[in-house]
Amino acid sequence: MLSKLLKYELRASGRILLPVYALLLASAGCCSLFYKLAADHPYRTGAASVLMGLLMMAFWIFVVATGAITALLMIYRFYKNYMTDEGYLMFTLPVNRHQLIWAKLLSALLYTAASAVAVTLSILLVRVPGAYLASKFFPQTLLPMGLANAAGSLFSILVCVIAYAILTRREKRAQEAT
Repeated sequence: MLSKLLKYELRASGRILLPVYALLLASAGCCSLFYKLAADHPYRTGAASVLMGLLMMAFWIFVVATGAITALLMIYRFYKNYMTDEGYLMFTLPVNRHQLIWAKLLSALLYTAASAVAVTLSILLVRVPGAYLASKFFPQTLLPMGLANAAGSLFSILVCVIAYAILTRREKRAQEAT
């Protein structure tokens, strides 16, 4: 029964989150495409620079909004499903409360991971082509800097994954000790 609860929870949350992830990746694609178009015309006008700045600002707003929307939607769905009139119907289902909570927890975990993957892919989609194109126009100075930016993003992700693994192991050991 947990699988059915999880299926419906993923479906309900996916109606909102999947378009958010698509919008994030589309904005990253627009920024990356604009870098390519700007590379074809290295002498940009002021309007093109302003447009590029606005696109980048919109992209970073989408990055922050993706994480916020994911967190807020998971909290809202928990509240709506268990604390309002809908909760009365949820608790009449022929499942125990543990399965209801696990379905919400696993759904939140999966969509948080999907949000992290979407944000990581979008940042790489924007940063790597931009660094590569900058290195083509300024080969003497910007190639190492461009590679350092992309490598810095990957290094940050690696540090976060390692820190998460260490904290998870410590927590597991503390629970086993008690």
